[in-house]
Amino acid sequence: MKTLPYHTYQFTLFCDNLFGNPKLFSLLRGLGIGACGTARRQVTKPVFGNIDDWNAPWGTLCSKEVPTTLVSIWQDSNKVGFCTTIHNRTEWLVQNRKRPKGTSTLAAITKQPFYMFSLPPRYKEPYEHTCLLPIPGAIDDYNHYIGGVDIADQLRAGFSTQQRGVKPWRPLFYWLLDTMIINAF
Repeated sequence: MKTLPYHTYQFTLFCDNLFGNPKLFSLLRGLGIGACGTARRQVTKPVFGNIDDWNAPWGTLCSKEVPTTLVSIWQDSNKVGFCTTIHNRTEWLVQNRKRPKGTSTLAAITKQPFYMFSLPPRYKEPYEHTCLLPIPGAIDDYNHYIGGVDIADQLRAGFSTQQRGVKPWRPLFYWLLDTMIINAF
């Protein structure tokens, strides 16, 4: 990130849960680079304690400011932990969301906001298929901007040149080769 011309342009780093921690995000903010990403339970556990027993209804947001980073947990179909330096806890957007399938593991939590009204008994499902629901701004931005990283990972996994070898430099070589091929594509 230091090689980017961040003094000239404003950059925001979107990352997955491997890099999402308040220390890194505070460092990036000190450099003038915004950051937003999901966080692992090891990051949210010291801030919020044990969240395994947290039985919150859908859409519940719990946030705390850790020096310069907002660490949050949002109850979607599962608990989603995230860190951000570019959002605050009051940013919410209304998005059209699909209801979960009946066979979904956590359908009981997620289908609660879809109950709109009781339909006559001839209909099998008493709730809407899609619904406008509020979601945190950080989650919406993450879903919108993280797509390029996920697509590159999917392409690299599907068309890999990786070969097993004993030499320690080979996995790095093949990863670089895969990355160059996907970038050329």
